[in-house]
This record gives sequence, C-alpha cells and structure tokens, in this order.
Amino acid sequence: MELSEKKLTSVKDEVRDTLHSYYATLSDLPFIESHVRAVQGVTAADTLLCSAPCPSKPINTHHFAQGMRLRVGSLPQKLPMECTCGYYFGALPEPHSTTIHLMNCPDNHDKNSTTRHNRVVQAIMDVLSMYGIGSTMRGLKQLDVKGEKIPDLRIFMRKNVIIDLTIVDDVYGTKEHFDAAVKLKHDKYDSLAEQINMDFFAVPLSAYGAFGKETFSFINHVSKGIDIYKRSEFKRNLRCAMQHALLEGTSEVMDSTLQRLVGADKNFLL
Repeated sequence: MELSEKKLTSVKDEVRDTLHSYYATLSDLPFIESHVRAVQGVTAADTLLCSAPCPSKPINTHHFAQGMRLRVGSLPQKLPMECTCGYYFGALPEPHSTTIHLMNCPDNHDKNSTTRHNRVVQAIMDVLSMYGIGSTMRGLKQLDVKGEKIPDLRIFMRKNVIIDLTIVDDVYGTKEHFDAAVKLKHDKYDSLAEQINMDFFAVPLSAYGAFGKETFSFINHVSKGIDIYKRSEFKRNLRCAMQHALLEGTSEVMDSTLQRLVGADKNFLL
C-alpha cells in the first residue's frame, strides 16, 4: 500500500512538472489574459450566477455573450474594412481599437456610449430605491452656480452624496487607468462637494467589467445607510445591477452600430 501511494505521488509530480514545462514554452498572450482576468472575481460571480435585481432588467444570453466575447477580443466577422465615418478597420482589425471605435463612433446616433453610461446610473438608482434610499438625476445643474459641474446622481443620506460615473475604455484594466479617471473627476467636483457640503465619489468602471477601487468605496459607503443585516445583500445586488446594465448597454450600442454598418442581426456574436 505504501509503495503504491509513493508511486502515485511520483506520477502526479511528473505530470505536474511536465505541464509546467509545457506552459513555460507558450508565448505570452497579455491581451487575451487581461480580458479573461477582468471577468474573474466579482465580475464573474455577479454576471454568471445572478439575476439582475428588479426593477433592472435581467441579463439575457445575447448581452452576456457579447460582453464576454468582446472582453477576450472577439469581433464580428462581417465588419467592412471602413466605417461610414471614414475610420479604417483594415483587413485584420485590431480587436481593442476596433471595439472602442464601434462603441464611440461619431455616426452612432440612436444608441451610443452615453446610452450605456445612463443605463448604469439608472441601475444604481433602481437598487437604491429597493432599499429605501432616495436618489435623483434631476436638479443637478442647480448645484453649481455656474451650471458647469453637473454630477450624474444625487443620493439622499444623512449627508448627501453626489457621484460621477465614468466608463474607462482600457485594454488591461490597470490601476493607472482608474487612478487617472478618478483624479480627473476629483479635480472637477471636489470643490463643488465642499461648497455644498456633500460627499463626492468618482465611480469608475472598465468597459470590460472591472470595478475601480473608488467604485467599491462608494458601494461600501452607501451600504452604511442600509440595515446591517441587509448590507451584504445590498452590495451584491448593486454590483450585479451595475454589471448587467454595463453588458446590456454595450450590447445595445454594438447591435445598433453593426446594424448600421452591415445589417447584422442580433446574434452576430453567437
């Protein structure tokens, strides 16, 4: 029995070493790996296993498929070599820059990146409402005397909170991308928040689904206004709703853009 166990262990070690040696010979795929990593953790759990909390719409297979495939650099095969706006895709379009253009093309009228942004803001409002926290997108222009600094949402708590959400078109979802986005927002809104005595949070999300550090800080801060026994559920539902809104918004823009370019149906990525 002891000899058998030693032999089995020896075989397992040999297989492990062989696999490690094999993977060491493979070329590095940082682009693919970065997007796969962006689907891990909270993104994977919330997207794969959850239904979006009402009244947000549940995620469907089409939105999910688009979001996942775009994250790993998969593009529709029917793309023309040139966009209607003059942008050149090329015979072999580069996945990341092409995706960014499809999402932000100036010829996108019906659905565009603002559509996706607003869906995420609305999802935040929906979940806050479920837990008895009021919020509004109205009257925000009046917070600034000059009407130049207009946050995305005002949340009514013991000390009111204003937020400005930004979706970062990044390749690697690096900390530097989020830090830069957060700095721009704080440079713009910190003085306003101090003037009107409200807390301000920048809320950065990667276009591929990752949350920036301050997004988690915002969720944790707002959760303090929730009954302690419901805080964990609230955080999970808010992350889930934001993820679903992001995927749905991305899917809507891609559908509209591809319909304009090639008349593709809604299953162009499936």
